[in-house]
Amino acid sequence: MREYRFRGKEVDTGKWVYGGLFKEPAPPQCFEKTLEDKYWIVYPDPRYMPDWNLPYQMVRTDVDKETVGQYTGLKDKNGKEIYEGDILELNKDGRIFYGTPDGLLAKKYQLVGFKDGAFMTCRNKHLIDDYDTYLWIISKYSTVAGNIYDNKNLLEENKDE
Repeated sequence: MREYRFRGKEVDTGKWVYGGLFKEPAPPQCFEKTLEDKYWIVYPDPRYMPDWNLPYQMVRTDVDKETVGQYTGLKDKNGKEIYEGDILELNKDGRIFYGTPDGLLAKKYQLVGFKDGAFMTCRNKHLIDDYDTYLWIISKYSTVAGNIYDNKNLLEENKDE
């Protein structure tokens, strides 16, 4: 069975948190003033006392909805979990060829995204019709170099190649 786990950056501290995702809908508005939905990550925190026979108390933290990404169920060649929004560095001779749609070599850095029911990789931050290959094909040759939120400059390096 597949693990459903998410990550997001805490609104207050900017720290990454991992756990279950919950969305709190904004209350209905009758006039022009609109509120946004809130996104929460819930996770067990060992700093708090156990409750209800759980190993640790569950903690809810407010996260920036733009940074929320789902765990793909795959790990890179070093065993690090790969999340949506991660940037992978292809480590087989710096480049790798795996049946990309346009028949070209994939770029050194690839962004993990979700399209048509599958996790895929693409060459830049514009996730529209620019997917190279399925993530599971290249995950065993890749390492997580960063993510699109903290390391945007990595995708810019693809332009120089």
